[in-house]
Amino acid sequence: MRTLLTTQNKRVIKSISLNQEQICFLQNQGITNFSKYMKNLFIETFENFPTDTKKGKKKVILPVNNHITGSCIVDNSSELISTPKKRIIRIGCHFGGIGSVEESIRQMKESGLFNDIEFIVVYSIEWDIGVRQVYIDNWDLNPEHFYTDITKVDETTLPEVDIIFTSPVCCSFSIQGLRGGFDDTRGTLIFESLRIINHQKPMYVLYENVKGLVNHDQGITFEVIQKSFKNIGYKNNWKVLNSLDFDLPQNRERIFGILSREDIEPVEFPIGERTTKSLNDFLEENVDTSYNLDTQYVINNPKYNPNGQGVLSITQTHMYTKTTFMSDQRVQCSSGFCGTLTTSSTNTKIHIKETNVSRNLTERERIRLQGFSDNFILPLKPDGTFHKTLNGKISGNTIPVPVVKSLLTQVLHSIEKSMKTSHISSNNSDYETQPTRLIS
Repeated sequence: MRTLLTTQNKRVIKSISLNQEQICFLQNQGITNFSKYMKNLFIETFENFPTDTKKGKKKVILPVNNHITGSCIVDNSSELISTPKKRIIRIGCHFGGIGSVEESIRQMKESGLFNDIEFIVVYSIEWDIGVRQVYIDNWDLNPEHFYTDITKVDETTLPEVDIIFTSPVCCSFSIQGLRGGFDDTRGTLIFESLRIINHQKPMYVLYENVKGLVNHDQGITFEVIQKSFKNIGYKNNWKVLNSLDFDLPQNRERIFGILSREDIEPVEFPIGERTTKSLNDFLEENVDTSYNLDTQYVINNPKYNPNGQGVLSITQTHMYTKTTFMSDQRVQCSSGFCGTLTTSSTNTKIHIKETNVSRNLTERERIRLQGFSDNFILPLKPDGTFHKTLNGKISGNTIPVPVVKSLLTQVLHSIEKSMKTSHISSNNSDYETQPTRLIS
C-alpha cells in the first residue's frame, strides 16, 4: 500500500494495457517497479477511461508483457493503492532440454495449483539442434532468449530471474558413461552455469544430475561443486530422489539440489510416496507389431525380481543392442515398473501377461513415463513416422516432470513463508511488498 485515499474522493478501478514499446519507454525514464508503472500511466491517461456509472467502479487487471501482475484503485487526485494480484516467478533454464520445467508449469497451471502465482520461463539454454527443435515445437519462448552455447552466453545480457534450474551434461559422471569427470570438457560445463548464477544471484537454484555424481572420484568431484556453490553465496541442500516415489513406475534415481541464497532460509525437500501405478497405466492401445520382440529369444529369468512380479530376459546370444548393460537384457513385466529409461529407444522392454506379448515401449509411452502429457509434440521424420533416435534421446535425458513440480512447490512454500516473516525482494529494493521482481 502506497498512499491511503481520503474518504472524500471516490475510488474507481481502471485498467491500462502496455505494449512492448510503452514498457521500453517507461524503463528509459527510470521507472522500474510496479507502483511507478501504475502511477505514471494513470496520471497520464486517467481521463481517457470512463467511469462505470452503474457500480461506480470496475475491476481491472494490468498486463505487463502479457502477464498479469495486478490492479489499481485510483481517485480523481491520482492517488493510488496498488494491489498486486499475482506474484511473478521468473525462471532461467540451463541445459533446458525439451522443457521439463515448462511442462511442469503447464500442468500446475491446468490443475489450479497456486493460482496467485505466475511462473514464467524467461530464457533457456540448450545446445543440441534436434532437442532445440522439439522445444520450439512445444513452447513459445522469445527466440532472442533461447540460447545455444552456454560457454558463449554473456551473463550481463540475460533477463533477470528468481530461480535458475540447471541440469549439466551427466555423461561425465554416469556409471553408464566413461566417467571422465572434469577431465571431460562436458564435465566442466557446470562451472559455466555457476558463472551465470554468480552474476544473476537468483533467490533459488535447482539442479539435477545422475546419482553417480555423488561418489565420482571418491566424492571429490561433488565436494568441489558444493564448495563452488558456497563460494558464490548459496547454501546447498541436496538429496537423491527416485521417480518411483513421485507417481511414475520408473526406477530412476537422480540427485537433486535446492540452493538458497545466503539471505534466504533453506528449502525442505519434498517427501515422495512409492507409486501404486504400474506400467499398464501408461501403455497405449493397439500398438503396431513392429515394436514386438521375437519371443523365441525371451526367457524366464527369476534372478531379476524387483517387485515380486517377475522379470524376463533376452538370451545372451541375441542382444538387441551392442551394449552390455544389464538393462538392455531385461524384459519388465507390465504389471510392475521399469528400470531407468536411457537414450536407447529399445532399452526398455516389457512383457504384457494378458496378451502374452513382449515388446519395446513406444515413443509416447516413454515420454509418459517421464510425466509428460499427451499434448507434448514428439519429433517425426519427414515421412510422418517417429524419429526413433531423437525420441530415445529426449525421453532418456529429460527430467521427470512430477519431481520438478514437487521441487517448485516446495520453493513456493518457502517464498510464502518468507513473505510472512520478512521483506525479501529478490534484489529489487523498490518493490518490497512481494518477494519477486516485476517483469521488465
